[in-house]
Amino acid sequence: MLEAISELPTDDDDTIDKYTEMILKGQSVDLAGLTDSQLNQLLSRLVVLKEQATAQKEAAEMALKGEAEEAAPLDSLTGDQAEVLKKDAEELGDIRLGLDNVPHKIVKGGNSAISRVVGNRVYLKVNVKQEEQLYPLIEFLQKTIALPNDLIFDDFQFENGQLSMRISRFEGAKPKSAKRIDTVEGVAQAVYKRRKDIQRLSGAEVAETGIGIGEDSLPVESTDRDWIFMPVLFICAFTITALLSVLAVHFVRQRRHYKNNLAAMTENIEGKGSLAYQELCRQRISSDPGVQAAGRASKSSSTSSWCEESGTAPSLDISTGHVILNFLQEHLSDPSKIEAQWESIKNYRDETKTTITANSHPESNRAVRPYDENIVPVESWKEDEQLYLNASFIYDDDPRQAVYIASQTPATSEIAQFWQAVWQHGVCLIVNLTSPEESRQEKTYWPESGSEVHGPFEIHLVSEHIWSDDYLVRSFYLKNLRTSQTRTITQFHYLSWKKDGTPTSPKSLLEFRRKVNKSYRGRSSPVLVHSWDGAGRTGVYCTVDMLCARLLRGVKQLDVVASVEHLRDQREGMVQTSEQFKLIYGCVAQEINALIKSLP
Repeated sequence: MLEAISELPTDDDDTIDKYTEMILKGQSVDLAGLTDSQLNQLLSRLVVLKEQATAQKEAAEMALKGEAEEAAPLDSLTGDQAEVLKKDAEELGDIRLGLDNVPHKIVKGGNSAISRVVGNRVYLKVNVKQEEQLYPLIEFLQKTIALPNDLIFDDFQFENGQLSMRISRFEGAKPKSAKRIDTVEGVAQAVYKRRKDIQRLSGAEVAETGIGIGEDSLPVESTDRDWIFMPVLFICAFTITALLSVLAVHFVRQRRHYKNNLAAMTENIEGKGSLAYQELCRQRISSDPGVQAAGRASKSSSTSSWCEESGTAPSLDISTGHVILNFLQEHLSDPSKIEAQWESIKNYRDETKTTITANSHPESNRAVRPYDENIVPVESWKEDEQLYLNASFIYDDDPRQAVYIASQTPATSEIAQFWQAVWQHGVCLIVNLTSPEESRQEKTYWPESGSEVHGPFEIHLVSEHIWSDDYLVRSFYLKNLRTSQTRTITQFHYLSWKKDGTPTSPKSLLEFRRKVNKSYRGRSSPVLVHSWDGAGRTGVYCTVDMLCARLLRGVKQLDVVASVEHLRDQREGMVQTSEQFKLIYGCVAQEINALIKSLP
């Protein structure tokens, strides 16, 4: 033993001797005061001592070869080689060493023939092009498996594509936890579970893990075993396919009559065929029995296309609702508070946003220019032509899905690109806040009766229903003449909201919003909201709808100022006057009051 110790580095021998003696006596030691060089010397000395103890133990084992043996648990191992069904496992001191700054040494080769499985070794069958790939693999296993489970991985050997390592545990480690790995089999399984991360970090492919070393090792996990699940997966896939086929046949039979009607409806689109087509559309939209009594009057039909909004239970807590309602009523009773908030944001604009695309089409911008990062792209149906529409995507809390498309009312020359944007972005609902007086300044983008063609689109007016003195609803069939595909588009038109003004009452605007959301429930495409300039009234409607939707989701607080700023970060000038800003408070307060009354 003395000869082995004398072969270690001789620097700071007194210090190393002191720490070695303390460790062998089982005393706790603090290694923070040692340098990296001293730590390496101390570890090297302990490894030599452990190897000598192993040699002594193996000599004793030869004398006890015929005795009955029992398995040695992982907790008893401190680095000594233990074989499966080994009778005893000797311990070498109280080792409290970390694995930082410890160089890993991979020993190539070893005994060419192993007759028994070494029970405290784990092996990996790996496919590597260069042995240097093993070093990041070993470092990864130390960090993800060894350290979290108070284990020591050492004595690494690599031969014929098999990397093996000795497994032992720190003596005096933290108390055992439910998730701690306590067997060499668990180590092998943990290594196999991380094979994809190992391949990504080092490029080494792990084909198998197990216990022992050499030809007589025992596999625990292997890619060959994964094929056992393939028949099960095949049976599941076959069963699901059969069920879907049965459901498809049933669906086809149920919808056969509908498809026949649809084919007849699209046979003739001109002349008398067009009238029959529109009548079928009206019948389809008004087929719901609840539709019959929903509207007050109709210009093109005696029934309404939309029924009342159902009473879906909100997620709003009643105590939270009262707190928010008191806050809003406090501001409404003292207009100076709302005015002070408006003064703080009336000139707010995100100066970092650019409007390069809008600046290149000055004739198409009335008062607001859309930001480049939020502009709604419009594809052209002609080669070498770029289309532009003054419209912006508006997002709420999900940056992947726009909630609204805020747009100015299209001019006569922009009707075709307006319908192209509707078709391209899957819009099925349009909220029109433009007053009739403003609408007469340009040709309306929808037909007053019958049908019109704009670009590659044919628009059919199916019905027009007057819900109240303040708003009405129109239904269109939009046909793409290039593909012959059709879609149903619904337009809600609020009539009594003049530019820079406010509606006749918050109640009528809230009723209008409920009608819109009733028809939109369950759809994921953005709602196209437009006013003459696509800013003031559009901003108010989007803010009110966004805040009311948050109330239904059960938010704990509302911030009107922050919500307006959030919209202005996406489109310039959203909400333009102090009266419009005050209207938001009034609408949200009434909505909360109605929600509280509906709560049990």
